[in-house]
Amino acid sequence: MHILIIFRRILFVLLLFVSGISWIRAQEDEGFYEGTGLTGIYFSWGGGYASTGGIGGCGFNILYANNMGGSMHMKFSIFEADNIPSDFVQGVCLLGECVPNNATSTVSFNFMYKVPSANTNRVRLGLEAGPTFVSYRQINFVRREVETWSGRNYDLDRYREPGVGLALSIRTEFPVWRFLGLEIGFIANINTIKSYAGIEIYGTLGRVRL
Repeated sequence: MHILIIFRRILFVLLLFVSGISWIRAQEDEGFYEGTGLTGIYFSWGGGYASTGGIGGCGFNILYANNMGGSMHMKFSIFEADNIPSDFVQGVCLLGECVPNNATSTVSFNFMYKVPSANTNRVRLGLEAGPTFVSYRQINFVRREVETWSGRNYDLDRYREPGVGLALSIRTEFPVWRFLGLEIGFIANINTIKSYAGIEIYGTLGRVRL
């Protein structure tokens, strides 16, 4: 049931943020950054809209004094299946997917470069690119031979298809406070399964800047 899938992912992200930020703050108090060249280590989370539909996700980012760094991003998108048969009848829907959905999940490992503003440390441009691994969950509609009490005339056979690709993003970042900020980005994921492009808004939490 896709609602439960979304809830589990949101809960996982929240737990990850709480534990991660606690660790980051602890390292700050212990002078963890001294001599490392690190200027940022922070989490990001949010959502937006892509060509496939709504999209959400989270990320972990590391930034050095030379404005270079790396990030890992996990994103997921759930959208109405585009292969619904023309004679499909949903029937009675009490639990589960009342509208059949396909979904994509991606994990990307990116190189990132930040272009700071000349006038303030509270605005910067972020460029990211890196390999991405894709899991595409699709529904195969299998026609029922015998009518059931619900009235649905197709069974939903779900399967996953893996793929690889390239993740790209251009972001305007607003690290307003040292431990909290905002990002607005244009994203693209070019892959062998389900490519998409879109816009997203992320919050950032952790050591966002010096």
